[in-house]
Amino acid sequence: MLSDITITIPNKTAQTKYDNLAKNMSFKSKGDMESLLDLIKILYINNYYEEALLCCRLTNDVKFDNDFDVWTFIHRIWMFEMQILVHFGKKEEAEEIATKIEAHFKIPMKIWNTPEKRYAQYKKNRSRIVLKDLSHKEKINSTPRGESGEFDWKFVALSSLIEPITLNNMTGVSVEEAVEIFRQYSAELQQTKKYGVSL
Repeated sequence: MLSDITITIPNKTAQTKYDNLAKNMSFKSKGDMESLLDLIKILYINNYYEEALLCCRLTNDVKFDNDFDVWTFIHRIWMFEMQILVHFGKKEEAEEIATKIEAHFKIPMKIWNTPEKRYAQYKKNRSRIVLKDLSHKEKINSTPRGESGEFDWKFVALSSLIEPITLNNMTGVSVEEAVEIFRQYSAELQQTKKYGVSL
């Protein structure tokens, strides 16, 4: 459990999420998994890679139950785990996680009742996604520059941008451009009180 991991980061947002989750966390709770993902993102963008990896690995043995309200967040946690593993030179381990994620989209559902039909629908859905949707450009541009709303949307966007970066599964999205925007947002978030660290 998260309470077994000691995390001390000079960031109030992350510390509050950690303290709350350490007391009581359910892998079946959408809210808890979203909070865990947020904690991991703050750790990641501030270069607390080892702590972020420990948090990611808490979800490794969770059994997939087709509840995408929850698993959308767990999958994204796994994508951050992949990114960290690549950072540490463990590309093969990262690829194993990608295979696990992909397998979840081959499990038949009511409409797409064979692995082939289910996976084809998954690929079709991903092919429709474009970078401006992932980066939340329109929402960011509609908020006053330099105010909290701008950075909140950039923080949210990291959860979307991580998918093409790690899985390279969107034909309409340039991985290089996604990486560039991800790095830009991360650098800007590092400088904020809400998402950065107090020096």
